[in-house]
Amino acid sequence: LSMGIPDSWQPGAALLERCQLSGIPIDKLGPNRLGEILGEFRSYWSTQDLHLNEGEWQHRFLRNLVALKNKNQLYAQPTGTSDARKRSLAEDLNDKSWCTA
Repeated sequence: LSMGIPDSWQPGAALLERCQLSGIPIDKLGPNRLGEILGEFRSYWSTQDLHLNEGEWQHRFLRNLVALKNKNQLYAQPTGTSDARKRSLAEDLNDKSWCTA
């Protein structure tokens, strides 16, 4: 039976074993990070006109976890420790370099 992803969709117990086999220790993610990933997954796929069966949703979620792991985004950094922002907000707001010829 194929279905769009329900708002309450959860990965099944069999997925945990497949995660371990794929080198993803899902138990080390912690409930908050797993909840974030799951929420983003459901939010994205709820906007798509895609109808999959339960096994296919499980596989799609595993592929999502593998992709996050490969991009080093599986384990979130604590807030404020990212080095993505090298400049202050004031510097960004006053930056005029984009309009110079």
